[in-house]
Amino acid sequence: MCALCPDNHKDTTQKDIDKWYKATRHAKKHIKVLMKTIYHIQRDEWKNAKNHSIRIGKYGTLARMTNPQTRSGPVAGSFYPTKPGEPIRRATNDHERKEASILTHEAWTRNHSPL
Repeated sequence: MCALCPDNHKDTTQKDIDKWYKATRHAKKHIKVLMKTIYHIQRDEWKNAKNHSIRIGKYGTLARMTNPQTRSGPVAGSFYPTKPGEPIRRATNDHERKEASILTHEAWTRNHSPL
């Protein structure tokens, strides 16, 4: 890498630029291989840690990831979704219940804040 950083930039030639380009391309290939190896090592470590936790019966965070707690989804109801602290708004007829259910489901399926 010392050859890539000359002190005098005024005397840079096309030959130097080609040499630097080839060296950076070569380094890029090595970096990709290293990153791939690190990814595989991390994945194997996670698998081994998870299996070890399950084998010894200590269901910590890794072991719980294989069997997560079920989470109840939205249900069709007679309440409109509201912000915390606001009074609950009830739906009185079938049309309003349908509208309240649609708004509740939309809040669960969107990626941004529901209200």
